[in-house]
Amino acid sequence: MPPTTGMLDIIVKIMVEVLSILSIATKEIKQGRASELIPDCMNESLLAYGRSEKYMKKLAGKTDMEDALVRLDRLTHEEALMAGAQGLEATHDVDDKVKVIDDKVEGVDEKVQGIDDKIQCVDNKVQQVDDKVQQVDDKVQQVDDKVQQVDDKVLQVDNKIQGVDDRVRDVHDKIAVVIDGVYSVFNQPSTQS
Repeated sequence: MPPTTGMLDIIVKIMVEVLSILSIATKEIKQGRASELIPDCMNESLLAYGRSEKYMKKLAGKTDMEDALVRLDRLTHEEALMAGAQGLEATHDVDDKVKVIDDKVEGVDEKVQGIDDKIQCVDNKVQQVDDKVQQVDDKVQQVDDKVQQVDDKVLQVDNKIQGVDDRVRDVHDKIAVVIDGVYSVFNQPSTQS
């Protein structure tokens, strides 16, 4: 199942917020605020673990950055809810198709009952046995065809659910890449002298 228009809108909004955060962070770095927090003598491991948290806290204290992070958090929660709703919708589609299958199985049961009645007629009319057996074979073939159709529909639903899972995983992976990029921007030593 392809992403809905609402889901695509949320993804676009998330990307806009991520770009906004990157812009704010870049602006802060260019204004030299990053150099106040990152001494030149720090090695990379201390920079990555010790000072980056302090820098993020100081940067997050800025209203524009804090607002952007809150908006991003809200949008990612909204995106997760939409993904869940889309999954629930797919589940409901499966449920509806199972009900259709149940109705078809009930029809098959009625046809099997009809076959039983015809078999009793065969006992009474031996000369018509060949014709009645052929009718039974035709109806069994129809049942097999319908069961195959049901199997195909269930497989299609499974593929659609897997497609939704894959797209949600792709969105989360892309967000993680962007967040990693933001962290790497913060963790780069200042180039100002």
